[in-house]
Amino acid sequence: MKQIVWMVFLLVAASSCTNESELWLERAETCMEADAACAYGCLQQIDPTSDELTDEEQARYALLQVQAMHKCRMPLSDDSLINVAVAYYQAKGEKHSLAKALLYKGLVHKQNRQVEQAAAAFVASERNFAQVDDDQYKALLSDHYGMLLFNQAMYEEALHYFKQTREYEMKGDSVHYVVSTYRRMAMVYDLLGHKDSARTCYTDGLAYADFARAFRNRHQHHIHNTDCPNQQ
Repeated sequence: MKQIVWMVFLLVAASSCTNESELWLERAETCMEADAACAYGCLQQIDPTSDELTDEEQARYALLQVQAMHKCRMPLSDDSLINVAVAYYQAKGEKHSLAKALLYKGLVHKQNRQVEQAAAAFVASERNFAQVDDDQYKALLSDHYGMLLFNQAMYEEALHYFKQTREYEMKGDSVHYVVSTYRRMAMVYDLLGHKDSARTCYTDGLAYADFARAFRNRHQHHIHNTDCPNQQ
């Protein structure tokens, strides 16, 4: 219901806005992480062929559209759309946006089983991410590149990127992803014949999950006690 009300509000606001597309782009960016389907719906209100779109808006649209489609598990047949974003951000020297665009270019190729093209895009993305601060997307890149290498039986190389993924994820608060990465590391160690390391990863993953769960429960208990008035 809240989403419907917000969409109606945006429609009304857009009618008096000099740049309606900018409004939809901002809304898509705002809700992308929490609700990619909502972001995709916002982007459908934009005509990407419109002459009124600036080059910057076309690049933002291209990146957000591919991002939303990937998050919604929609098919991405080729890299023509994401290349719009890559070309713009490359020309402008915007390292952060370029790194994200190259990441999603790699994901398009990965989805289409174009291994060499995916690897090249991931390497270029990694090079640009090295110059910016964004642990969330660095973790996403390392994870997908690690899986690409794993699927090519390049286990040592995959392990390197899974270790990077773990380090980036542990700086955040997503327990589920950290535990999954420990499991992937354990699987690689097992395939490499390092049974002790595999067992250690499984154990560490479970211990991390228990610790994070206990910390979260204590934190929530503290918030509850401080927010609630004392009972007389």
